[in-house]
Amino acid sequence: VTNTAKLVIESAVTNVARTGPGARLTIRGDLVVAAASGVYPAVWRENTNALPVCVSARNLTVLPGGVVSADSAGYAGGNLPAGIKAGYGPGAGKMLGGGGHGGKGGEQAEGQGGGTYGEETVPLMPGSGGGTWENGNGNYGGAGGGVVWLEVARKLVVDGTISANGEAKSSNYAGGGSGGSLYIRCARFDGQGTLQADGGNAHLTKDGSGSGGGGRIAVWRTTHTFTGTAEQPAAGAAYLASRCGQP
Repeated sequence: VTNTAKLVIESAVTNVARTGPGARLTIRGDLVVAAASGVYPAVWRENTNALPVCVSARNLTVLPGGVVSADSAGYAGGNLPAGIKAGYGPGAGKMLGGGGHGGKGGEQAEGQGGGTYGEETVPLMPGSGGGTWENGNGNYGGAGGGVVWLEVARKLVVDGTISANGEAKSSNYAGGGSGGSLYIRCARFDGQGTLQADGGNAHLTKDGSGSGGGGRIAVWRTTHTFTGTAEQPAAGAAYLASRCGQP
């Protein structure tokens, strides 16, 4: 995947909470993601649950500047124009609250942050959406992060970024989406890049809403020399510390 190309793989929608896969991309040889290019596994952007996408290859290399991203590709946030204040998903934020997943969503005096759910060792659930409120300008809550599911038979090299971050919201009355899931299995794990499943920020200059909670990351490997940043999923930021979600 090169020359600023974007490879998007979407799975199907289902009303049943299952772990999938809903779609699978199988590469018999090697997959290389070059700088300014990306692979985007995504659930179909509807308000119901969707099954994650599984990407498998013999070897997978994400070069510096390349991405494998499911940012903002999880459960939708609240939709005020449709009269829906709460986000979607098992950890949906209510009203002004942030979505929860691996960590609880941020609270607000008028709202409620979403709770935790999912598995630590096999995380395959999308992040949940943040809520919104009619008396402000936050028409849409932040979407949760999606799911990056990678099955690499031999070597995974990450010098770029693999992420499933929740959506940040800059409007005053919209909660951030929670981080999604990274589930990675490989024989060898190398590189100096970054893994992220962070919650989305709330409004940073006004006291209006809660940020999203952190997602979940699990990397199963036999050996590794990875020296990059495999982040503990972080909660999003908010104007007040009391409005922040949990990692």
